[in-house]
Amino acid sequence: MKKGFTLAELMAVVVIIAIIASIGLGGYKRTVERAKFTEGLNMGHQIAQALARADYERHGQCGSFDTPWTQLDIDTSSSASGSQMGTSSVNLEGRFNITRSGTSIVVRRIGGENYQINIPIDCGVGNAILKDTCTGNTDFCISAGYSNCSGSSCTKP
Repeated sequence: MKKGFTLAELMAVVVIIAIIASIGLGGYKRTVERAKFTEGLNMGHQIAQALARADYERHGQCGSFDTPWTQLDIDTSSSASGSQMGTSSVNLEGRFNITRSGTSIVVRRIGGENYQINIPIDCGVGNAILKDTCTGNTDFCISAGYSNCSGSSCTKP
C-alpha cells in the first residue's frame, strides 16, 4: 500500500484554500478602504478647523475663509508624504482631493470606492451640531458609520 495523497485530494484542498482566500480578500479590501476614508476625513477636519482659526486671526470673525491653504497652521506632509498643498486645495497622495465649497470642506475619493465627504466649517456658532455628510456609494457610507440616509446622502446619527 502506497502512502500519500491522490491528485483529486490535493485539488480539493487547493479549491478550498482558494475559496477561503477570496472571502478574506473582500474583507481586507473593505478594511483598507475604511482606513483611507478615515485618513481623508481626518485631513478634512484638520483643514476645516485651520480655516476657522485663520479667519479669526485675520478678521476677528469666521466666515470669509480667504486664507491661502499654504499659510494654514497644519502640515499635510506629516500624514501623507506625497500630498500637495495648493492655495485652495490638497491632493492627498493621489487618493483624495480636498477643496472648499462655500462653508464646507469637500473630500473626494480618487479611485477606489465612489464617495465624497462634506465637512461643515464650524465657526463655533451657538450650540448647533454640524454634521458631516457622506454621498456617493451609500453601502460604503453606511459601513463607515453614516446611517441616516436620504437619497444618496448619509449623515452620522
